[in-house]
Amino acid sequence: MLGGVTLAEMHRPAFVIKPDLTEGQGLGWYATRTAEVVLVGHSGSLWGFQTNVSFSVAGKVGVVVLLNGIGNASKLARELVESLLPALRELEDRAEVAPLVPVPAAYRELLGAYRDPEFGDDSVVEWRDGKLVLLEERPGIPHHELGAHRRPAGVHDARRPAGW
Repeated sequence: MLGGVTLAEMHRPAFVIKPDLTEGQGLGWYATRTAEVVLVGHSGSLWGFQTNVSFSVAGKVGVVVLLNGIGNASKLARELVESLLPALRELEDRAEVAPLVPVPAAYRELLGAYRDPEFGDDSVVEWRDGKLVLLEERPGIPHHELGAHRRPAGVHDARRPAGW
């Protein structure tokens, strides 16, 4: 296993690739910089397959992108990391994290992603703060607490909350 000092040295650019100082090459890794984010990564491609592994040491997050066919794996990796960083910063800024509430066995099979076959809308059912919650992927649609509606005895269609 590599020590922290050795790993940091591998990530440090040994020479600059672009005159504007936005890209540099380290030992097996390259670094790219925008105004706020420095990513360390490595890419590869072979006969229609493209890959990229990129990570932000400061942000403590990384991604691996594997593509079949045409695409820009490095660009997609950067976009993914940059989209994750604000959410991670928000989590770090929270003073207190709610305790983990286990999912009751009866609800476990309901968790996951769903797609409306008629309209193609996506939604996700998650266990949050001790409640079963429906998260809509469309902007502006509030989360819907599924446990807020009591069903009459004998009704077992738990996949659809009242009002659907």
